[in-house]
Amino acid sequence: MEWISFDIRGKKFSQLPDELQDIFRDRQIPVLYNMDCTKKDIADDIARFNRSRPMNKAQNGSDQRKNFLRMKREAA
Repeated sequence: MEWISFDIRGKKFSQLPDELQDIFRDRQIPVLYNMDCTKKDIADDIARFNRSRPMNKAQNGSDQRKNFLRMKREAA
């Protein structure tokens, strides 16, 4: 496995290399739409998110990172 470095500072998504765009496309990003809400509603949501339980292994991706690092070491 080969490491590739990209300088993405100041770039738009469309300006990123295709392989990096694919990596971002493969990720799930949770989105919350707050329609017709007050600033207090938004503050309450942020407070609720901040006091929620820590992410589990699947959500955190820690196993994936460990496997990736193991594969990288084995390939070296």
